[in-house]
This record gives sequence, C-alpha cells and structure tokens, in this order.
Amino acid sequence: MTNIMRNYQRFKMALAVSSAVWLVGCASNLPEEVPVAPNREACCATFQQLPYVQLKENETLTVSLGPQSEVFSFSEGKSYTQAFRFNDRTARAQISVKSVMQHGRVFVPRVLLLDKHYQVIKTLGADMFTPQTANLLDSSQLSGSFDSEGARYMVMYTNATTLGHKITLPHPAKLRAQELGEPMPMVTDPTYRYAPTGQVSVTVVTKEYATVLSSDNTSVSDSVTPQGVKQPEAQKETVDFYKQAIAAAISEKDISKAMALLNEAKALKIEGADKIFIELIENQLNDAQ
Repeated sequence: MTNIMRNYQRFKMALAVSSAVWLVGCASNLPEEVPVAPNREACCATFQQLPYVQLKENETLTVSLGPQSEVFSFSEGKSYTQAFRFNDRTARAQISVKSVMQHGRVFVPRVLLLDKHYQVIKTLGADMFTPQTANLLDSSQLSGSFDSEGARYMVMYTNATTLGHKITLPHPAKLRAQELGEPMPMVTDPTYRYAPTGQVSVTVVTKEYATVLSSDNTSVSDSVTPQGVKQPEAQKETVDFYKQAIAAAISEKDISKAMALLNEAKALKIEGADKIFIELIENQLNDAQ
C-alpha cells in the first residue's frame, strides 16, 4: 500500500512538473518558421485610396491585422494595414495603442499621421512602444501613447524589414518573486518574434474640438476666426446689397437700421461700408441745413 501511495505521489509530481514546463513552453517557445511579409498584391497605390475606419470622438476599439486586412506597399515593404479617420469634431486627440504579445509573436505597430491631403506629418516607430509584462488582468503587450497633432487620418502597419526580430520579457513569476522578496524561480523568460499579424487595440480621447465659422450672414456675430484660416472675401452681390441697403435706410432717416446694416457689413469684411455711411450721413446733415 505504501509503494502504491509513493508511486501515486511521484506521478502527481511528474504531472505537475510537465504541466508547468508545457505552460512556460507555450509562452516562450518560438515558432520554427520566421514570419514573412504578405505576398499578395497591394490594395491601393496611394493613402487616399485606402479604406478608413471612422473613429468616434472618444472610444476604444480592437482590430486584428492579418489575411483579412488590406495590404499596402510602404517604403519598408508590404504590410497588413489598418487606416483610421478622426472624427470631424476632433481637432486634437490623445491616442493609445496596445499590441498583444501571444503565442511567441507580436505585431510591432508603426503609425503614420496624415493631414487632410493625405500627406504624412509624423511617423511613429517601434521606439514609441514599451513592452509590458503580463499581470492578472492583461496579457503581455507593447503599449504606446501619443498626440494626434491635428492629423485627420492615421495609418497603422509594421516594418517588414524587422520581421523575425526577437524581444524577451522577464517572466511574471520572476517579477512577483522580486516584489515579494522570494527566491528566484527556475523559469524561462518568454521571447516573441516580430510578426506581420496581430491584435491591436486603439483608444482615442478628444482633447480639443474643432470650431467652424457661422454661415448665418443675416445677423451680427463676433465669431472667432481660427489662426491660419483666411476669411473669405464677400461677393460683389453682397457688397452691392449692403451699400444700397445702408443708403436706403439713411434716406428714410432710419439711422438704427443703417447702423445695424453697417455692423453686419463690417462683420463680413466689406470694404468701404464705413466711408459710405459717413458720406451719406453728412449729405443728410447738409441737406437739412
């Protein structure tokens, strides 16, 4: 009976050890094949032709980059790609990107910020993303945060020239032992290869909202013109209308109406409105004498 119990205890210990080795191996063993870039034709020739996901003012969404994704040819080579369009109300936003590290692989994001003409205004590379070891709530991941800097579009892909490179993180058990002051466990640090596919979450938080000029030209408004935006010149028909309307109001001795029309004309940047008003008032005074 004693031998049976002893053999049973040995079996349980062997099973526990093999299970631990299997779990560590799943997290750290590298795939035998080196990841390669997608080999199918690019979907588009320019950034403008890419399909863009419309972002909300504030939201978090998760995307999977893989065979179902669009392929685009970048200067570093082809890559599965995800493109985003910022909300029209968003003038500036804080962006957080997290890429899950799993099964010995990780998609290392590379981000392009584009202006409204689809021109690149900033490139964010791998150095923007920091590896974070897994905890009770989250898997190991690459995490980065940056400002949209007024961009209208964002394109995410990975650098094809770095595929197959490796990144090693400290095993969670080691970190826990260090925190608790316990003996260091005999575990293997997980290693991940840079891969062309992966799962990425994107969080956008609007920090500044876009402003627009009022299109209502029938009333006076002290609207603020955004810096760098040129106020459009009033059309000739509008100029003629206000000049004639001011003259008619003064002719009818309705000075309040003439003043209101003058203020509207000034708000519309109509040149000469002040001069016409003064001349007509002077003529009225001279005629009265």
